[in-house]
Amino acid sequence: MWSGNLAPWVVEESYKYYISSVKVRDLGYVSDVLAALSIEIIFKSYLCKEIQVNQGVTYKFDSKLLNKEYKEEGTSSFHDLFLLAKSLPEEVQFLLFKDSDKGSDKDRFSDFLILKERRNTFSSSRYLYESKNKTGSSTILSNLALEYIEKTISLYKEKECDDWWIKNYPEV
Repeated sequence: MWSGNLAPWVVEESYKYYISSVKVRDLGYVSDVLAALSIEIIFKSYLCKEIQVNQGVTYKFDSKLLNKEYKEEGTSSFHDLFLLAKSLPEEVQFLLFKDSDKGSDKDRFSDFLILKERRNTFSSSRYLYESKNKTGSSTILSNLALEYIEKTISLYKEKECDDWWIKNYPEV
């Protein structure tokens, strides 16, 4: 079982972006950008360090944990959904992704393939007025965001996380 830091506040933030993406589905690409940000945050929750501050604990994304083998040249690695997914610890990949995803990008419905195709959604769609950016949207990223959030919450509950929000999900 994965033995990294639990970052319940980060999971809750991911959920807020997911909820926002659902509430603005009729705005198309805006929903996709929010869903991509939700996924990015949930992945980063597994790639962060716990840091002690004056009044408690905070979490900082550790970019040294990125698997550079999957970096796409000319793009931001901090928002790259595929790079973040492939950088997750093996135990986390086993938890989050379907069996058909393990070690292969061949299945057209695999999470890895979807994340690879949508890897730069946050970077390429947030400013639609820029000519280089893509248009269009779907609910696929929102659906994946919820799936990853709920699997993460299940893991946290299994690890007996005492955070109020985690303990009371989905009645939050």
